[in-house]
Amino acid sequence: MSFYNLSGQIMQDDDGTSYIFSDVFSVVPANGEDPFVCNWGDVDSIRIGDSIITVNVGDRSFVVRPEYFENRKQFLSAKAIASSCASREGVTVHNAVELLPEKSLYVDYDIPDFAVFTKGQYNTKEIKSSLLLLLIGKTARILWTVGILGGIAALIFFHLLIGFDELNWWYLAIGSFFCGVGAVAVTYLIMLVISRIKYAGILKQYSKYDDTVTFAVCDEGFSACESDIYGTCNIIKWNNRDTYMETGSMFIVLRRGKPILWIPKNLLASHQYTKIQEIFAVNLSEK
Repeated sequence: MSFYNLSGQIMQDDDGTSYIFSDVFSVVPANGEDPFVCNWGDVDSIRIGDSIITVNVGDRSFVVRPEYFENRKQFLSAKAIASSCASREGVTVHNAVELLPEKSLYVDYDIPDFAVFTKGQYNTKEIKSSLLLLLIGKTARILWTVGILGGIAALIFFHLLIGFDELNWWYLAIGSFFCGVGAVAVTYLIMLVISRIKYAGILKQYSKYDDTVTFAVCDEGFSACESDIYGTCNIIKWNNRDTYMETGSMFIVLRRGKPILWIPKNLLASHQYTKIQEIFAVNLSEK
């Protein structure tokens, strides 16, 4: 399993019932009843929130609440174990929106010593500005198309309504141009609102995100994991369909059109910056 660097985690509720996340999922009642032991492949689904984990097995739901965890590290460890074990067995894992890649994407791999390593925390302004640039990059072609089609539609409308002659063609052409510009402006505002709604989860997650993150990038893939549970034995391998974009403050890796990796440039030394550019150029196409 991925994250085999983590030991099994035992959480306990107020009644003394223990919840164990390891190679299997176990629940040990405090009243002496027989423990419930379940292979991850027999779990129906798992739902992971900001600080809560729910395991659904048949008609039973086991909820491990925030107060059951001793500290943040224990929650992150249990989350990583549950996600990696369950996903390996094909079990559906519902994760809360977060900045870091889902733990289910990781596979076993020993990251080499010559990989690019760095660690640090995210900056709110950098995330917001990068999201805006990501939106602009996605909508640029659409906006050009809307502008051209809007201008053509206005020309046709003016022609049918007024008609063109030597005296008014120039004014109507200018009017058509501004109609196209107006269509672009309205479309951009609509898409901006949609984007803010779409990325609201990321921004909300970041507003209370204070974990230190360890990054690793090499020719085989990358890792971006909370430093409390980071291990060099876990990696997300490159996919041929992945792309990346570079902003003034970030390297962003996208998977199926969605960002899964954010690397702040201010955490990189000059030689690391150059090395990451080379790795991305070989393994990914720039967006």
